[in-house]
Amino acid sequence: SLVATWTGLIIAVLAVIFFNVFNRNVDVLISRIEAAVQEFLVILREYQATRG
Repeated sequence: SLVATWTGLIIAVLAVIFFNVFNRNVDVLISRIEAAVQEFLVILREYQATRG
């Protein structure tokens, strides 16, 4: 019974760790995408301004 409890706790802790790592990687990816979109919008606005 204690072995099953410890196994469950270890699995739960590992799952939380992996979830946090995954979540952080997603946040970094979202930040990079947002920065790329902002840069694209600046370029697009500059292009539109030169086209009249």
